[in-house]
Amino acid sequence: MSTVKAVSALWRAGLVLALGAVVWLGLAVRPAGGQEAAEQARTVVERLAEQAIAVLERSELSPEAKVRELERLLDEAADLSQIAKLVLGRYWRSASDVERSRFVELFRKHLRRQLASRLDLYRGQRLEVGESVPLDARGRNVLVRSRILSPDAAPVAVDWVLRRQGERFRIIDVVVEGVSLLRSQREEVAAILAREGFAGLFARLEEALRAQEGATSRE
Repeated sequence: MSTVKAVSALWRAGLVLALGAVVWLGLAVRPAGGQEAAEQARTVVERLAEQAIAVLERSELSPEAKVRELERLLDEAADLSQIAKLVLGRYWRSASDVERSRFVELFRKHLRRQLASRLDLYRGQRLEVGESVPLDARGRNVLVRSRILSPDAAPVAVDWVLRRQGERFRIIDVVVEGVSLLRSQREEVAAILAREGFAGLFARLEEALRAQEGATSRE
């Protein structure tokens, strides 16, 4: 597998999780258990669909302005350090402050590139939100089922795993057609770190960034 392919799925996962973070802003929830918590989590996903699509459909905005708007929402709402921590898994504990900061910095750069490169893929897709299921008795973790509906493609099943953190529900994983993005990317990154350490991981991510820049300049 090439360097770019080896890390590209990581940033796809990060993109989905980070876009999910736009609904974290101001969505406080009451302590609840069971089905009530499940309904609150379902509202999070519904608001995700509404806010993300609202930005994408603003025809008066240039692609760059749309990216800035999504970034603004993320900066207000998303804890990218937490997302990076989930991806790094056990390696987060052994990482130095410098390594953690560098990983988050690269994560943010790739996120922006992914946002910019994928805006033109929007073709009127809609998110159809289905049932929400508590994964534990207290309702701390909830699974929300949905489908991405496209005018010219078959529906894609997307399950959202949300966890209540304090007074908010936050998306911690996305399962696309049965594949957990967080788990698969944690495994990919762990494999790179086991072979090459953080220096190798950063080198691969920086190479992927340069490849993205080159592809953009040729368009």
